[in-house]
Amino acid sequence: MPRLTSEQSVDARVEFSSFCMQEADETFAPEEYPDGQDSDDPFLTPHEGRIDVRSGGHTHVAALLAQVWDGEPPPDGGEWEVTGESRLYSETGELSLMCYGGPTRGSVIGLGSPGGDWCVRVYSRGREAVARLAEQGVPHHVEQYLAQFWPRG
Repeated sequence: MPRLTSEQSVDARVEFSSFCMQEADETFAPEEYPDGQDSDDPFLTPHEGRIDVRSGGHTHVAALLAQVWDGEPPPDGGEWEVTGESRLYSETGELSLMCYGGPTRGSVIGLGSPGGDWCVRVYSRGREAVARLAEQGVPHHVEQYLAQFWPRG
């Protein structure tokens, strides 16, 4: 049975309807965010050293709960609007949350061990609400994410 090894809540600044989880040492992400991004990208788009996430709203601050598991976790039974899976190699074992303006201050996801292949399952909700509210201001924590990481292999 897979075991949850760590959990942390971080803010994800969203600009132009996206953000990414990128290798903390930018030298391991040869195509730095937002390079290679397209407005028609799906919910999750993998790149070397990063995963781009497509948001429901233009500019806002989303709440992200990052979980690290020692094996593939069971699917979360919550009410989510969209779910996606991807893979990522992390040389440092740390991921920075990035938006167009650069890293989100204080938002680093610790995976617990450097030099590993990781699977990630990302869930999102609040997308429709944040799309409406972001037209009038910069909402906080209306859109929510759960990112579950586990070692590949």
